[in-house]
Amino acid sequence: MAKGARWILFFQFFSAKGAKYFLFLFFFFYFFLFLFFCLFLSFYLFWFFFIFYFLSRFIKHLFSRSHIFTFLFFSKRFISIFNFTMAIRAMIFCSKKNVIYY
Repeated sequence: MAKGARWILFFQFFSAKGAKYFLFLFFFFYFFLFLFFCLFLSFYLFWFFFIFYFLSRFIKHLFSRSHIFTFLFFSKRFISIFNFTMAIRAMIFCSKKNVIYY
């Protein structure tokens, strides 16, 4: 049976006035639910994307020209002297070639 027919069978238990009242409450309930999602969740989504934007900018800042090698020095993977000297050589190479990397 189609969905529309089910609704008709359901509404025939009400009077015409009762069915209109029920429809009014039914649609306004979903309308206010929609308003709730629009207002409150958009507010939280705004803050989520706001924080996500500045977090991504901060991560980009960590990997920018002035911070990448300090990030490498203090991470656990790049503790050895060989990698330390390679990082210094990379700094010299990038300064000579005027490389800008993000």
